Amino acid sequence: MSSTAEDEVEDLENACDNAVNEAYLNWPNEAGFENLDEHRGPIILELQGDIPWWVKGSLFRTGPGVNKIEDTTTGTIQLSHWFDGLAQTHRFDIVTDEHDDRKLILYSSRRQCDDFVKHVQSEGLGDMITFGQKSDPCVGMFGKIASSWSAAKPGRATQRLENAAVTVQLGVPGLPSALCDVDRIDAETVWLGTDAGFLREIHRRTLEPIGFAKQERLHPGLKGPLSCAHPQRCPETGDYFNINISGGPRAKYKVFRVSAATGKTEILAQFSFHDLPMAYIHSFYLSEHFVIVRVPSSHISTHGLSILWKKNLLEAMEPFDKSKSCQWFVIDRHHGRGLVAKFETEAAFFFHTVNCFDEPVGRIHGPKVTVTMDTIEYPNMDILHALRYEVLLNRDEKAKAAWGTKEKARAMLPYFVRRKIVIPLPQEHEPSISLTSFARLKYDYLKWKFLSGAEEVARRIRGFSPQKLSWLRIRHQRPLSQNPASLVANPINIPAPHIGELPTINPDYHTKHYRYVYSLAMGCQSTLVDTIIKTDLATREVLRWNNPIGHTPSEAVFVGNPDGSGEEDDGVLLSVVLDGRAGTSYLLCLNAKTMKEMGRADMDFAVGLGFHGVHTKRLS
Repeated sequence: MSSTAEDEVEDLENACDNAVNEAYLNWPNEAGFENLDEHRGPIILELQGDIPWWVKGSLFRTGPGVNKIEDTTTGTIQLSHWFDGLAQTHRFDIVTDEHDDRKLILYSSRRQCDDFVKHVQSEGLGDMITFGQKSDPCVGMFGKIASSWSAAKPGRATQRLENAAVTVQLGVPGLPSALCDVDRIDAETVWLGTDAGFLREIHRRTLEPIGFAKQERLHPGLKGPLSCAHPQRCPETGDYFNINISGGPRAKYKVFRVSAATGKTEILAQFSFHDLPMAYIHSFYLSEHFVIVRVPSSHISTHGLSILWKKNLLEAMEPFDKSKSCQWFVIDRHHGRGLVAKFETEAAFFFHTVNCFDEPVGRIHGPKVTVTMDTIEYPNMDILHALRYEVLLNRDEKAKAAWGTKEKARAMLPYFVRRKIVIPLPQEHEPSISLTSFARLKYDYLKWKFLSGAEEVARRIRGFSPQKLSWLRIRHQRPLSQNPASLVANPINIPAPHIGELPTINPDYHTKHYRYVYSLAMGCQSTLVDTIIKTDLATREVLRWNNPIGHTPSEAVFVGNPDGSGEEDDGVLLSVVLDGRAGTSYLLCLNAKTMKEMGRADMDFAVGLGFHGVHTKRLS
């Protein structure tokens, strides 16, 4: 099934019509949210069709499992938001041989919150913070937003109560395994991440929780409670990048890198401005030369303190305001220049970046590059409320209330948006002058004004000019760029259902010019997602997997063909699919070029509809 750019407007209208006409009533997905079991296995799955031998390895997936806690002192606690579901991790082992047609598919899963459930059952909920729990808060996607934001006592017992259910990260540098005595990079380590400043280690084979690490363990300056569930990894060096975020009168954003070679952590940039609030950020951008942080309009009120009395992040966010622009910060990766540019775009919200890459422009007035930044984004924050269980499961017709008009539906459907900036490349050797402490105070003020676009203020202060400001250094000797980034017109803007959520690409094209995006289409046939699509960014053509009604896919993980043509789409997609009518799931293998099914491994039970996964060639 295919569509072209000429179909975009009509297909978007059809998706909105599906929402208004309640097409989702014919798409059951309850089995992906309720009565989910763990299967510690391994269980042998029956394979239909074929899976290429080179897909051998392990597919890890994680996400919410059980959404209620039974047998507490107050009865059953029903969780409100999908992001607060109790973590469950899954592993598919694909055993193949290049010279043997036989394939063996094994499945195992394990809940990650047994200690927390026991704690709630015996001692009650306590002073916990969630993502979106409406009442009787219990720990969720953010755990307790780190112990400094929690009334819980510190220690290993507290760490066992953390709930990480969003991303799977392999071999995080700088963090020793609980099974090791020394710091080392070990591909055997498997970590679970969330949008908080900690990671949970699990045993690669048993999936048992075995370790816990705060970002502060990487560097003493990384004390903030929030971070991004999606770190970035340099495809050349394996270096690990992320952001640490803290609140207060001025929110602080710290961008850091962990060397894959040494395990040492460096803070590349720290920035804080009077008009920059604490915000919920799920992902960011990495290119060959830059780390780019986009602060969306999902601002947390009262300098972040509202989380403490609201007891959940969703209600602590300020209402969406079109006047609150997205702020972008460009950080140098290689030469210690720190923050080199800042710009703004219209108010919006996003979960996922897609890719980011640099292309040379020329050497007039020094070398410059065009930086392309691709995002799946939304015109407002309504989608956060549409992911409550009452909407996903249409309890008391809550889905109709959320999606019931074309205007509401259009606001909750994603867009692929490509933005470009032209920016000078930071140089390794730049002259600097020392500043007196009084001059430092003046420059601190001028730096903020300069980045906010008020260069005239700098001209009015004796002895300073915008030209001189570009060479002054403060804090870690990192200057501003003399030529700030210039935003160019958007060349691509693609609406749903020609684009969807949980985007993935061929990982060999990370930080490089690329053509294809794989995502889960949101055509409003379901209260969540409908099918897997392949979007060609060059032609805007879309190919769809022709799945039956009620078959809900998970994130499509690309595995490239090592002996193939070398084309970007030469590979397969692995996705765990729920058959909502049968109440069972299967591991699907799609041809990434044609979007046709190659094979599947069937289960006689349902696997929860989760978030993210990763494939590794190394079998567990």
